[in-house]
Amino acid sequence: IELVFLNGDEWCCGFPLLISGMKQEAEKYIRHNILKIKDVMKETGAKDLVLTCPACYRIFHCEYRKFIQQDLPFNVFHSTQYLAQLITEGRIQLGELNSRVTYHDPCDLGRNSGIYEEPRYIIRSIPGIDFVELPNNQERAYCCGSGGVLLMNNREMSVEISAKRVEEILETKADFLVTACPSCIRGLT
Repeated sequence: IELVFLNGDEWCCGFPLLISGMKQEAEKYIRHNILKIKDVMKETGAKDLVLTCPACYRIFHCEYRKFIQQDLPFNVFHSTQYLAQLITEGRIQLGELNSRVTYHDPCDLGRNSGIYEEPRYIIRSIPGIDFVELPNNQERAYCCGSGGVLLMNNREMSVEISAKRVEEILETKADFLVTACPSCIRGLT
């Protein structure tokens, strides 16, 4: 697997601007990103864009098409989709981890993008894992409290929501909490 990075030429996906109603500003970011990604892919022969942020994935996968009014000239994957594919193909071997693990479904990856199975497949593929589901999971998962601009706009509510989710996580007695979203990591930490 050869990885190529944009090395600082990528801009924000535009999500914060879009949810703030600043569509013209977001479009500048969107067009810039598409152009830079196309340039890098032309230079390197890469065909897939892999994103680690669920909001970025959703924006690239769904919203970008609306702005350019055509399909993207590259494949868009969330990192969990890509890793699950590599595990399935036998291109990645996972080491043993004798631990109890639970998984938090990020809103943008789960409810907003429909990606539930790939993260669980990755976790279950790790030898020695005792995977325990949270009572409220997949489309019924509680929010981490950090998504969108809630943390910036209403810190008190954000912390309250996070605390509720953390209580549920602690009840699993898991050694590790896994999530596939940097915002959820911040909110739940």
